Amino acid sequence: MDNVFRLTEGKKMFVEYEKYFSSPRNWDNVCSFIFIGNYSHLGDKHDFDESHDSFDAHQEHIEKQLDIAFITPIYAYVHSGMTISTEPFSCRWDSGKLGWVVMTKQALRENYGVKRVTKKLIEKAMIHVECEVKTLDNYIKGNVYWFKIEDKEGKEVDSCGGFFGDIEENGMLEWLSKEDREVLLEQI
Repeated sequence: MDNVFRLTEGKKMFVEYEKYFSSPRNWDNVCSFIFIGNYSHLGDKHDFDESHDSFDAHQEHIEKQLDIAFITPIYAYVHSGMTISTEPFSCRWDSGKLGWVVMTKQALRENYGVKRVTKKLIEKAMIHVECEVKTLDNYIKGNVYWFKIEDKEGKEVDSCGGFFGDIEENGMLEWLSKEDREVLLEQI
């Protein structure tokens, strides 16, 4: 998506793919992504034995090793690209379980500043799970962008990167004035 958009006062906004952005799994995340097999490098580093015969056996092993608040499978669809989800994909040939997203009770306590982990807190924390899965999915698909804005003379006046997902939802529009935002949205 290498696009140039006209803005007000003769300015131009250049939006391009962020080519050298590191994995969001290197950030300070609330959840752990434990992937096994050929795509284990996309998740978090872990020391879990990958020699179990089935995903169920892997999950049981993980549950024995960690004080888990919840664990849910992550599924991948790999065909001319890759996408991930907490919901299974319908294609049985090109999709399957990739691993798990895990939230430990300790992570909940630290991130929410509580002593007791309740069902209500776990439900609230599911927002983190969906956000972290969506962010990693955008990274895997290459949906990470940066922009720069030039004035009418071609001088750079602003730039920023690390926007994950569609331009209408990723926060990039918040950098623009209301007028520039309206002009840009007419061009998308």
